[in-house]
Amino acid sequence: RTPQSQNCSCMSEPSIGRPFDKACMPAPDKIPWKVIFTSLPVYAYAIAFFCEGWVLFTAVTHIPKFFLLHKGYDIKSAGIKCIIPFIGQFIMLFITGFLSDLFIARNYMKPTHVRKGIYVIGNVISAGCLIAVGFLDNLSSAISCLFATIIIDGATRGVMLVNPLDLATPYAGIILGIGHTACNLAGCICPLMAGHISGNMIIERWRFVFGITAGISLLGAIAYVVGGSAEEIKGITTREYRYSECPTKNSEKIGLLPKKDSTHSKSDGQ
Repeated sequence: RTPQSQNCSCMSEPSIGRPFDKACMPAPDKIPWKVIFTSLPVYAYAIAFFCEGWVLFTAVTHIPKFFLLHKGYDIKSAGIKCIIPFIGQFIMLFITGFLSDLFIARNYMKPTHVRKGIYVIGNVISAGCLIAVGFLDNLSSAISCLFATIIIDGATRGVMLVNPLDLATPYAGIILGIGHTACNLAGCICPLMAGHISGNMIIERWRFVFGITAGISLLGAIAYVVGGSAEEIKGITTREYRYSECPTKNSEKIGLLPKKDSTHSKSDGQ
């Protein structure tokens, strides 16, 4: 999408040095709250972000404890090696972003199919790796599955970060805030649930925790396939919700403000 189609001059003009760029600020009373909170793709996005967060927080907060209790391995002893999966996650963000743009630019797939495909593949792999951690006796294989879960999460996280721009570019920050709220809510609930279930520390209960997490991961994939979208929310950029003030030199050119009538301007000057 271009700035012209999204009614946003801040994407087409440099804004460095401007302390307050009204062109990038929708009027508070014009934010389409009703459109946002009655949109199925927004709810699907929030559920998907919640489930993605659940998987990541489980992998980061509880699997190290599982390794210590049942594998006799303190993951802290790995030292700097512990950052490997997060470096991999960072790289995965770029890889999936590049592939997404490539498929969309060359019309191999529609944007919605690209977003859903990457999210579902990432979630399914993460779910499989989590279940495998509880059943693998080999320590190296179990650690590899943990690392794979965190790295693959970079693919699903990349979809979650860019999808708000698909749904409503002028209000992407609001939708992203909804998604992050859901994700952080998972971070609050997940440790409590896992700690309660794995209370007596037996291996079967840990496997049950990983199974629940895998199920939630698949639930997120289903929700996103059913309700997710990479198309603009219907009615989100109607004239009623466009920016009210765009004081930049190209605002008229790209359709942000109606062009001034030169006839009326001359008559007013006279």
